[in-house]
Amino acid sequence: MTVNWSKQVVCELQNYIKNHLNNSLRLQELSDIVSISPSYLSRIFRQVTGQTITNYIQSIKITKALEMLADTDCALCEIAEALGYYDQFHFSKVFKSYVGSSPTAYRNALCGACEHAKGVEEPQTEIQRLEAAAQDKQAAVVH
Repeated sequence: MTVNWSKQVVCELQNYIKNHLNNSLRLQELSDIVSISPSYLSRIFRQVTGQTITNYIQSIKITKALEMLADTDCALCEIAEALGYYDQFHFSKVFKSYVGSSPTAYRNALCGACEHAKGVEEPQTEIQRLEAAAQDKQAAVVH
């Protein structure tokens, strides 16, 4: 198979994943979607992206969680369900492993920074620290 074909398959799969975050997204199901074996799909996905399918899915889910925590007032259980986690406790555990703080602490830091920013023009250092930690964690997973 060609490099372009591999990239096309991975791109198709990435689009599917982004549009179906609330699904289980198991390797067998994903391989059925692109009509190749699970082991071959795993191999080409890693060759093209530099990361495993599981790590890619988790990083996309955590990125979406960061957005939802910042932009909505959805309860953690609603965010967990929207992102395909079986409960909010599992979601919180995965979130903390990527970001370094719980979803509640992250949201509280956002709210605190917003309140603080209304009165004083200072950088949102806690938010920046949490986002940088999440990016560092994702970058470490890629390499």
